[in-house]
Amino acid sequence: MKTKRLIAFWILLGILLGLFLSGIAMWYLSSHPENLPWTFLSGLAAAPSLILTWYWRTSHKERDLDNDAQRIQKEEQRLQNESQRLENESQRIWNEEQRLLSERFNKAVELLGHETLQIRLGGIYALERIAQDSERDHWTVMETLCAFVRERTRKPKLKPIAAPEDGGTSTGEEARKPAPKPEFELPDTDVQATLTVIGRREEKWRKHEKKKDNRLDLRGAHLE
Repeated sequence: MKTKRLIAFWILLGILLGLFLSGIAMWYLSSHPENLPWTFLSGLAAAPSLILTWYWRTSHKERDLDNDAQRIQKEEQRLQNESQRLENESQRIWNEEQRLLSERFNKAVELLGHETLQIRLGGIYALERIAQDSERDHWTVMETLCAFVRERTRKPKLKPIAAPEDGGTSTGEEARKPAPKPEFELPDTDVQATLTVIGRREEKWRKHEKKKDNRLDLRGAHLE
């Protein structure tokens, strides 16, 4: 900044000096026309200083422009590097989120096969949370839960028919009575919890499934 001010000072001083000398020369010529040759020589002697002043001003201006261009180029490069760094960081965060989601999904699916009811329920609700957190994994979770229901309800669960109270013998009148209709038991607790999770998904997910033409597949499941 000080260097630029000093350059501007000398340029201004050179211009003022040139104007001052030109004014004196014009006044002197108008008063002493016989000294025109000497005045002309004096002007020639002063010309190099004016030319040097102009050259100095031009060269420094070009140098300042070059410096400004280099500064702008460096700033653009810095911004480009910063943008690339932010993009890489965003990609790293996304990859980490997907890795954690995959780990959560795999762990939850493992829990579905556990022999303890409470642990299976934990896996079901963990899958529900994943479906809420990740649009990409939502339908995969729904398919997994539907498959769990189908596997757990392949055969209908019938209530045992009570034996006659007389120990197995029956009168003719009782024999003529129609056989009692089979009664079905309610689905297991984990199956009912899975159906509840599927049924209470938000309306936005239902619309998304409809838009993608995705349909829940519970074919073969006995939910009587």
